[in-house]
Amino acid sequence: MSGGAEYRSTDYEPCRKEQIVNCHEDAAERGWELYRGSDPPVSRASINDQLRATGLDPVSDRMYRHYRRLSLHCVADYLPINELDVMLKIARRAS
Repeated sequence: MSGGAEYRSTDYEPCRKEQIVNCHEDAAERGWELYRGSDPPVSRASINDQLRATGLDPVSDRMYRHYRRLSLHCVADYLPINELDVMLKIARRAS
């Protein structure tokens, strides 16, 4: 670096990306619990209202569609989008 300053990773706070990702994962999991626990499925707007009330981020339309896919494939516990895609790909290959 110019000006004689050396970069040391210990000079800075750890990246907040992990905290942000964990927050989104918490919201995604809680949103799935709300979706799964209602019959008929609760709307995205209702899920987001409940998430905001507990200080979590709202879920996107893509995440809400993912909940439908989880439900269609009878998945009880929340799986991230990529993990569900891999699981379904393996299942297709096995059949």
